[in-house]
Amino acid sequence: STLTPITVIFGAIMFNRMMETTGCIDVIRKWLATISPNPIAQLMIIGWSFAFMIEGASGFGTPAAIAAPILMSLGFNPLKVAIFALVMNSVPVSFGAVGTPTWFGFAPLGLDQKSIMEIGMQTGVMHFFAGFIIPVIGLSFIVPWAEIRKNLGFIGIAVFSRT
Repeated sequence: STLTPITVIFGAIMFNRMMETTGCIDVIRKWLATISPNPIAQLMIIGWSFAFMIEGASGFGTPAAIAAPILMSLGFNPLKVAIFALVMNSVPVSFGAVGTPTWFGFAPLGLDQKSIMEIGMQTGVMHFFAGFIIPVIGLSFIVPWAEIRKNLGFIGIAVFSRT
């Protein structure tokens, strides 16, 4: 029963090391830095959308480990970025590592497939609504409320595209 999480963690570590070794992280960092000078856009693209995708692929803290250094290289405060990355990662975490927390986490309870699917559906609905609150909370650690209010439309589109 420990083989599944071990292989996923190994995959996440291998994915991270491969990106560092091949220089992909530097290419991604440079490319993402040129997308927009708007700090809200940078935070939402890297700390939300990019991290959301990485969470689904590998999970186990990989999004925070990859997104935080990229955001710090863009000039954001390291402590605030660490808090931001962890807060933002709270939404996709239930479906991280290709759904491991949901299907592997509930397997020991002996639930049938239908029950696990129902739990996944309810979790998805809860995360959808939380997705409109959590990013605003995360952003408030780094940027002023006035900046967040000016960009609520972009934040809503970014949230909706991922949840």
